[in-house]
Amino acid sequence: MKQPFCAPAEALRRVLQELGVSLPEIHDVDVQRVHAGGRDAYHITFTANGKPYSFYVDAHNGDIF
Repeated sequence: MKQPFCAPAEALRRVLQELGVSLPEIHDVDVQRVHAGGRDAYHITFTANGKPYSFYVDAHNGDIF
């Protein structure tokens, strides 16, 4: 695997910014490096406002997919 352009913390920050949620509002956070959809990515899961969320973030360009 190539070295990621986007660090795990940056990937999480992008997801939270997209949702308009802040770090203190989330619980049960899990960030894992995976290969999904032909891309190196981070699979990010967490709970916010009582709802579960799951996202993939491209590890090289930070795109959420």
